[in-house]
Amino acid sequence: LQPPTQTAMPLILSLTCTNPAPDATIYGAGPDGLFRLEGDTAVTEAQPMHSLFCCAAVPGMAGPVLLTGGAPHGVAWRGASDAWQAGWMDYTDVPILQIAPAPNAQQSGVLLAASDGAGILRTTNRGRTWTLCNYGLHDFTVLALAWAPPPPAILWPAFEVVLAGTDHGLY
Repeated sequence: LQPPTQTAMPLILSLTCTNPAPDATIYGAGPDGLFRLEGDTAVTEAQPMHSLFCCAAVPGMAGPVLLTGGAPHGVAWRGASDAWQAGWMDYTDVPILQIAPAPNAQQSGVLLAASDGAGILRTTNRGRTWTLCNYGLHDFTVLALAWAPPPPAILWPAFEVVLAGTDHGLY
């Protein structure tokens, strides 16, 4: 008797969804690659990273923008044209470990990226260009990012809070 063949489940470190239900497309990313969920099957998606850590989707003007983070490009993005492009990252070429869209990313285009050694990067154009944004940060290997819920519109001054997790604590 032959034992049944089993397909190894890919290691997924990050999940994202491109549209609200019921038209949602779910993607997962990890060291085994980028995968799109079709029914109960994970279908491999071509993407330009050799070492993939994360993915994120942001609504765009011509459809959703899908981003991947890892190495060697830091961040790569794909819009409606289905062609991958590397995001321009100022002053660094480190791997990106996590991408966190702002609560209002559909309108603002703002996303943050946690890096492996350069701190936090910020974009205002859905991932095309990135700049360092490390005010108050003392540990530049950022493992996790989370946006706090936006404050009520009646509060002034309006502010946004982001939490960054590192090996040495929470900023």
